[in-house]
Amino acid sequence: MKNHPIHGNPDTSFVNLSALLRYLRRRRFVGKVRVELSGYEADVILTAENQLKALEHDRIAGCIAEGKETLQRLLIRAREPSGIIYVYQTIEEEVPSPEEFESIEAKPATAEFKQKTVEIAVLEK
Repeated sequence: MKNHPIHGNPDTSFVNLSALLRYLRRRRFVGKVRVELSGYEADVILTAENQLKALEHDRIAGCIAEGKETLQRLLIRAREPSGIIYVYQTIEEEVPSPEEFESIEAKPATAEFKQKTVEIAVLEK
């Protein structure tokens, strides 16, 4: 799975996090909303089952928490100005079935790939 950024880092001064989460849930969005404030960061994970899971890290108090109370604290803190909100959509990567994988033709490495491999090996020594 990959996380693909959706929105361009809106400031908490301009975004109602509660309304944003309601909007995303109505759209059956699957992904993560991250909020970063001074000394505080939190993630709200929106699952395929349309559930919310919240996790916070308060660096000032030195505590990490998760659960319903965490979401409530986050919604209050997200009203503070100068925080940044990131929205990432989770995209399922397609994995080939065993039959498809066996049918993939192996190709010889190019000279450029071999050169880069040698360069990496030299750097690791």
